[in-house]
Amino acid sequence: MPDWKALRHQFPLLERYIYLNACSLGPLPRRGREALESYARDWNTKGTPVWFSDWLPLLDRLRLRVGGLLNAPRGSTAIAPSVSVALTTLASGLPVPEGRNKVLIGELDFPTIGHQWLSRPEFEVEFVPSEDGMTIPRRRDGGEPWAHEPESTKFRQDTRFEQPERGRRRRKRRLCC
Repeated sequence: MPDWKALRHQFPLLERYIYLNACSLGPLPRRGREALESYARDWNTKGTPVWFSDWLPLLDRLRLRVGGLLNAPRGSTAIAPSVSVALTTLASGLPVPEGRNKVLIGELDFPTIGHQWLSRPEFEVEFVPSEDGMTIPRRRDGGEPWAHEPESTKFRQDTRFEQPERGRRRRKRRLCC
């Protein structure tokens, strides 16, 4: 069983917020901050050669570990800095399948998801509306948007509540969504 208290301690932001936003800027763990400081220190002390001595081998090790986790064939795993970059790379290399040139994108998807397809005139892009602001209905022809996780929960809810901690002492926390 994981030690949730110790794990939570690795994220200083969680001492002040209950963080519900899981997109690109999640809470920075202490080890992440240490890695950023090491990155800056290496860049400052080693200069450009650090790419070849440290950073590219680190990426290779990461690719191997992710590939192993996914049980993917060696050398078949690519790492991208974001979903948008990954989709742009994918879209730029895809041939247009005969009779299958329509891309469906849900209205609730992250705003940049459609850009890579809109830049290719050979693809027809259709944005599928959400009637309730939370779901995308299935289409009668069986088609559905590629993503099922709505991006509509990105807001900061300024809700404060009291949470008991260590006996009678109470601390205010905010929800961060």
